[in-house]
Amino acid sequence: MNSTGPWQYQFEGETTAFIVESDGTTVAALRVTENSTAHSGFAGNVHLMSAAPEMLDALRHIMLCEFNSMSSRSEMVRLARNAIARATGDYNAEIHRS
Repeated sequence: MNSTGPWQYQFEGETTAFIVESDGTTVAALRVTENSTAHSGFAGNVHLMSAAPEMLDALRHIMLCEFNSMSSRSEMVRLARNAIARATGDYNAEIHRS
């Protein structure tokens, strides 16, 4: 069974990050070598990993909506946009537009 989230991230310098649950419990500790290829994408990868529970929830809901005639396409698009914004760290995007 996986942790239900929501997960947040905390950076400690430029080479260490923690993915934590809302109660502060560490889900993952991440380290990267400075000036490595992985270092250039470190922040993006941390955003992506911390969004995993929200993305999973959105995908489950979208799958349920597809089979439920009462659900609207705009709700599925909103959930997908929110999950993408969370995964990419692009909180300034228009994520609530349908």
